[in-house]
Amino acid sequence: MLRTSTTIGTMAAGVVAAIGASACCVGPLLLAGLGLGSSLGAGLASLESFQPLFLAATLGFFSVAFYRLYLKRQDCEPGQECAVAVVQHRQRAIFWGALVLSGAAILFPMYAPT
Repeated sequence: MLRTSTTIGTMAAGVVAAIGASACCVGPLLLAGLGLGSSLGAGLASLESFQPLFLAATLGFFSVAFYRLYLKRQDCEPGQECAVAVVQHRQRAIFWGALVLSGAAILFPMYAPT
């Protein structure tokens, strides 16, 4: 049975991990844009050494979410939310949207001006 809460939770964890992976690069730029000073940004830049761990977590969480949404056989009884096609389509749309946004955040250092 596909459980909505666990699938959404897995996608949310993937987004949080992607934010952690890009915090070293996006965070200081965002803080400078808000006028909050560079000392806070320097603290976030120290997270760069953890970027590979956050990337691995992001890939892991999104892989689990993909497996649950597309590959896992669903045993649903009529009336359950996993049996409703609209719910499945909405979950898949949220998955792809979160994946694209997370990918953009992770790839930010490649296309951001230095």
